[in-house]
Amino acid sequence: MEALIELNNVSKSFGEKQVLKNVKFCIPQGEIIGLIGPNGSGKTTIINIILGIIKQTQGQLKIKEGLKIGSCVLTMGIFPEFSVSRNLSIAQTILGASITQRNNIIEAFNLNEILSVRFSKLSTGMKQIVALSISFMGDPDLVILDEPLNGLDVDHIIFFRNFIETQKGKRTIFIASHILSELEKTCTHVVFIKGGTIIRNGSKDSILNEFGSFEAAYLN
Repeated sequence: MEALIELNNVSKSFGEKQVLKNVKFCIPQGEIIGLIGPNGSGKTTIINIILGIIKQTQGQLKIKEGLKIGSCVLTMGIFPEFSVSRNLSIAQTILGASITQRNNIIEAFNLNEILSVRFSKLSTGMKQIVALSISFMGDPDLVILDEPLNGLDVDHIIFFRNFIETQKGKRTIFIASHILSELEKTCTHVVFIKGGTIIRNGSKDSILNEFGSFEAAYLN
């Protein structure tokens, strides 16, 4: 299976603190990949390197030529004092999405009732839903999500899980999270990281066959 992203022995240090140590894995096309680790384990650093926000100290990052990436890193790039509708229109323009693609996102994420609401007035969960919706606008090949469940209530978690299911076979999704139970329900492939080091990497089926659960695989 073709790899969209490859990290080969990637390390990253901030001053004297090393946060990634010889990280090596790939993001295969068509998979839902979970990057699982505790807070401070290096998940966001990996995402920032892939997105070009920061550069690795050592190692090699390979990205498939022409790859179209959508991402959701908290609510970066959203204007709090603008309405949801205006924020979506700005994202549509920046991402080169069509009106049809914008409307499809509004329908898929049930945003019609909040289009006129100022983003700053939304609940934490709805802010996250809007941010997540933008990451899928423009029909990206790969969507990268950093802790997408943060701030979501039970209903929104179930909604987003079901939405991810609808994306299988349409695009590749890379999800960094510390919520083992949710990733076990959605992912087809998983990478475990502790202290900046990859400790396990494999398909969901192989991990579950060997350990029985993501939790057991993480603890062992």
